Amino acid sequence: MLAFDDRSLTRPFGLRDAKAYALPTLGAPLLVLRTPDAWDGSEKQALSLGYAHELLRRRDPTRRPLWFETGLCELASTVEVAPPVVRIGRPLAEHLILLRDRPLPSLRSTFDPSDFAGWSEPARALFAARAWAVAHYLTLRDARGARVRALDRYREALDAQERDPLAAAFGDPSALAGLVHEHVRRDRFQEIGLRTEWSWQADAAQLAPVAPARARSALGELALALERPALARDYFERALRADARDLRAQRGLVAALRLAGRVEQAAAQLERARALAPDDPATGLETAELALARAQAAAGAAERAEAAAAARARFRELLARAPNAAAAELGLARSYLVEGEASAEGRPAIARARSLAPGSLEVDLVEARLAARSGRSAEARLIAAEVWLRSPAATTRAAAREILDSLE
Repeated sequence: MLAFDDRSLTRPFGLRDAKAYALPTLGAPLLVLRTPDAWDGSEKQALSLGYAHELLRRRDPTRRPLWFETGLCELASTVEVAPPVVRIGRPLAEHLILLRDRPLPSLRSTFDPSDFAGWSEPARALFAARAWAVAHYLTLRDARGARVRALDRYREALDAQERDPLAAAFGDPSALAGLVHEHVRRDRFQEIGLRTEWSWQADAAQLAPVAPARARSALGELALALERPALARDYFERALRADARDLRAQRGLVAALRLAGRVEQAAAQLERARALAPDDPATGLETAELALARAQAAAGAAERAEAAAAARARFRELLARAPNAAAAELGLARSYLVEGEASAEGRPAIARARSLAPGSLEVDLVEARLAARSGRSAEARLIAAEVWLRSPAATTRAAAREILDSLE
């Protein structure tokens, strides 16, 4: 998590005016609080939503129906912690506004859409509201627990790959839609309260100063995650002015120069980073990424093919030393996106990356690009559309939308 004061005219770390946001990464999600008024929890619901999506996908990477994943995550985003009690189920006003005057269509037509790739942002918001309403109605315990049992039956039908899980669990989807619509028109909503063991004490926490180089490197890495290489370069260079031997900043500067297309400068900077820590795995990964950047920038077909092969060799060297390195496996898959390479040959690497980073939408995006490059447009469109719908992160949705637009 990063919390800092980004209030300025330029808002260098701003993302669609959000005071706080969650950025998905191949590892753990990065939670960002970029203005002091977000530190008090005012943006908690948006952060909780992004974090819930990440946790659900990583804990249970099985591809669940979109309404199921979206609804449960929307519900989880309402968690309120007041030690020793945790409450969940608070009604979301923005969803109620969308739903109360709109009859809910049949769940079959709403939550099994045939062409969700063309949805607009308002359509996506309406879908999330409907998914939340169904999850709220089914998950919160009724007097006899019948709704919870029906939801359990639905999960079982999904796991068993039954022909019609919706009908098996809920019977007539149209009847359920009517009950859900009545539910959202209520004046009061039930919440669940759980009493938990609470060991962490906020009053006992101690603040400690952060070294300037460390703080600036952390902001440089955030800029890289936002794909703003010029901003990243500025912060890494400022970190190195504070501590010229800071490996994190030395390595980050290589990535910033590489993403800016300054391959030769990045290569010179890489030598400085390697001099500090020749065997550092993260520096080794950056060495492979720079080799891939050379392949992508090469002008001639022969030069591209040779550079792509060299990049793959680098990634495979990393994997020989660290077989569970998801970033290296994903880099290996991306090497088949170089122009002129056989994109279909990247599928085994994608499969291994998925096993190492279950539920990762970053892996999905690379898989969609490989499918598109291989001529499997329908497959690419389906994967990219699901990423666009499943992710609450603006950066991830923009990448998915770019793929979808390229397939039109």
